[in-house]
Amino acid sequence: MVGKPPALGSLKTASSRRVVPLPAFVVDALAAHLAAYPPGRDGLVFSGADGQPIARACLHRAWRKAIGEAGLPADTTWHLLRHTYASILIDGGESVTVVARRLGHANPSETLRTDSHLWPDSDDRTRQVVDAAFSGPTSDDAADSAGPDDP
Repeated sequence: MVGKPPALGSLKTASSRRVVPLPAFVVDALAAHLAAYPPGRDGLVFSGADGQPIARACLHRAWRKAIGEAGLPADTTWHLLRHTYASILIDGGESVTVVARRLGHANPSETLRTDSHLWPDSDDRTRQVVDAAFSGPTSDDAADSAGPDDP
């Protein structure tokens, strides 16, 4: 509808409301942003000059400009950044439960349906774990357990 100001909608799911731990560089960037641009109406961190929510078309233009200035490909989307975030967490060894919470998924099965291809193949690790469980102590293990006075 023309002339209707932008408004905030409801969250997609109950798990959409969550706490996401921010790395220091993001905290610093947000602090700088808030120093230059105080929160808008309803405490919005990003708002229009009038303090209102940003209209979708304005957000789209700002996004295109930002990805261009960052040197990212023109087809970079919000969803791609979300997928990248999931990839980084998985590569760092986070569990499916943690990744699900960070992404706001209702349960880990949703994360596995969409992101299971990101977890590394664990065939080699599986073999190592089973080999270790069924093999006797090695000479290295015996040396590691020997005290300084043991021969």
